[in-house]
Amino acid sequence: MTMLHDDVKTHLDVLGEAWQIFQEKNELRGDMWRDFPPSDKLREVRERCHRMERTYEQFKFELPPEGPEDPYKTFRGAAINDALDTINYLVFFIRQLREGQRG
Repeated sequence: MTMLHDDVKTHLDVLGEAWQIFQEKNELRGDMWRDFPPSDKLREVRERCHRMERTYEQFKFELPPEGPEDPYKTFRGAAINDALDTINYLVFFIRQLREGQRG
């Protein structure tokens, strides 16, 4: 049961990081994501996935485990940030579809 609890907590921690990014950006920009149609969110997701894929392909065989001397800290940070942003764009897409938006 502990392992399941750890998995749930870890999963929720990642979603919490995405939520934090959403809060910080939304505080600065307001609900600007609403100004553009759902198709824009799909374009953003594609772009971020492409960036993550390209960067990951360059580093996948060189990535040591994360640690204090991690030479790939910048790469990890950028890749993780793109992934967390992707989560938020998918949430925006879902919200707009549920609200009946098109375009």
